[in-house]
Amino acid sequence: MRANNHPMWKVTFTVWLLMLAPACMAQNEYTAAEQPARQSGSFYAGDEQHVGKQHSLQLIDSIAGLPEKAGDFCKVYVKTMSNIGMQIRDLDTATKSFVEKFEAHFADYFIDAWTDHKKNCLPGSSAWSFFFSNPGARPWQAVLLGINAHINMDIWQSLVYNFILEEIRKYKKPLLATQSSIRKVYYEFFESMKEHNPYLKRVNFFSMGLARTFGNRLVYKWRRRNVNLAILYYKDPEKFKRKLAIITRKKQRIDERILRYRSS
Repeated sequence: MRANNHPMWKVTFTVWLLMLAPACMAQNEYTAAEQPARQSGSFYAGDEQHVGKQHSLQLIDSIAGLPEKAGDFCKVYVKTMSNIGMQIRDLDTATKSFVEKFEAHFADYFIDAWTDHKKNCLPGSSAWSFFFSNPGARPWQAVLLGINAHINMDIWQSLVYNFILEEIRKYKKPLLATQSSIRKVYYEFFESMKEHNPYLKRVNFFSMGLARTFGNRLVYKWRRRNVNLAILYYKDPEKFKRKLAIITRKKQRIDERILRYRSS
């Protein structure tokens, strides 16, 4: 990959984006006033939570096999979900149920956006609109666009729509601890991109491999920020609106920057 006459901070920014991996329904982007928090237990109970997560995993796996840009994103996503499922096997029942419920509904945001796109009814206000309106994106760009939409706009919604404040606070730590599963997929994605992008390979070489580690830390930071945004939704609605507006603008700028770069 080559940066075309961009200052060094943009080069660094590109490396950061290339190292992101998903922590990884796209309905219209909600405002605080439009989205009521749904009480926990509204969707899954007991074994139904596991069924819901498995259904989401199967759907994403099916999309991963399709010859389209959504498939590029799903190839990375399904590996992440599988890793998380393995990681949480031995957690206590309540914690495991929380993570599985979150993962299932988190995935639904992408699945619903994909379905709406296929029906030609995905609204322009959707966080996934940019992703689906750029079918010419290269595979690595498709992955990054999907990550940008999913992490920045869907995590907090998945939390406040399915859990009360006390639950989010209680299970924040184990939810963020799934970063170890995400890291495994991120390393694989990074190595793949490095092999296909000489520029990224050079940057990683001259940074003595620190670029890869830095990227993983930034993914974690993004995820933590969005969990905190969900907590803020309950604690301070006005501050939440301001924070969400800032993140939404950042998401839009990142989308545009991702498409500026081309592989060499």
